[in-house]
Amino acid sequence: MNKKITLGLCISLVAICCTVTYVLSTTIALNTYNEKIAGIGEREAFYTKYQEIDSFVRNNFIGEIDENGLIVNVFDGYMTGISDKYAKYLTADEYYDFQQNESGSFITAGMITEPENGGYIKVTDVYENSSAAEIGIAAGDIITEVEGVSILESGVGKALNNLRGDEGTRLNITTLRDGVEAKHTLIRQRIDIVTVRGVVYGDVGYLRITGFNRLTDIQFLNLFDEMETAGVKGIIMDLRGTGGMLLTPVKNMLNRFIGNAALATAEDKFKNTTNIITTDGSTPSDLPIVALINKDTSNFAELFAAILRDFKNAQIVGTASAGDATMTKTQVLRDGSAITISIAKVKSAASAGFDGTGIQPDFIVDMTAPVETDITNIENTNDTQLKKAFDILGSLKQP
Repeated sequence: MNKKITLGLCISLVAICCTVTYVLSTTIALNTYNEKIAGIGEREAFYTKYQEIDSFVRNNFIGEIDENGLIVNVFDGYMTGISDKYAKYLTADEYYDFQQNESGSFITAGMITEPENGGYIKVTDVYENSSAAEIGIAAGDIITEVEGVSILESGVGKALNNLRGDEGTRLNITTLRDGVEAKHTLIRQRIDIVTVRGVVYGDVGYLRITGFNRLTDIQFLNLFDEMETAGVKGIIMDLRGTGGMLLTPVKNMLNRFIGNAALATAEDKFKNTTNIITTDGSTPSDLPIVALINKDTSNFAELFAAILRDFKNAQIVGTASAGDATMTKTQVLRDGSAITISIAKVKSAASAGFDGTGIQPDFIVDMTAPVETDITNIENTNDTQLKKAFDILGSLKQP
């Protein structure tokens, strides 16, 4: 039976709805307004305190203030203050170097350097086939002069900047080794960072992956194809000590082993989940795989290992990995500087995740000798984890 609503009741209902809407709208507006006022007050207090400190320092400090250094340290302090181990502020020069490292190819005279306690610059490593390698510069050498100017005079920051330059240009440096001084002229050149090395032992292919940049997948796939052509029956992937923050090479490498599948997800601060790796490999390899990991295997290297186990039945040997499932994002600022922060947690789509716990190996093997670095001598290695990987692969290899 239909019920009729009187005009008076209808007007009353409309009035009640309007009143409720007004109250809700007013409450929300007031809360938003109060939040904004509180934010403004906090900002005013911050700037007032900063000006108070700055004024006192400038009026009383007996030294000279490095204005650029002061600004950089303020931004560094902000990024440190958010308690994100991946958060960092990069100056324009630092961001340029960051881009070069990510690209996997950069212009250099061939040296990796860092500030040294005595106020000079120390060479920590030398790239293969570089100008520095050709003239005999080695890790441990101390650079004392750049372009004829003592680093004690120019300062380490300026000297490091002067090591950079355009491709094909000369770089003059003075080094110190065991008390003996030497002058060198190097040529800046474009160097590809080698992050994948491989060798075939009998019917086993060994691939050592040391990072993930934009050339890693190309280097990996070229070596893997050569190994398949050589007729290997199984693959050992060594991920010990490996990290990496680039996702694209991981996806391209997995595409060679896994057909059409959604392999990994990322969860952001709002608990939104997104597929981040989907493969479409038309002819995936069916070679058995053993992966090596240790406590220094982190980030996308961990994800890579987890996916190989979940979707390719790879066997994992070593010790528990770092448990770092962080995805980061780098935001370029207007002046060419940049900031990096953590934005999500990643995991294999087929397992519970490894954040904070690490990947637990199928075969736990503690190290009783250093990790093998000479891939030409693997058959005679004392590396217990690598030996175990060969043993396991022997039982998994295709006939």
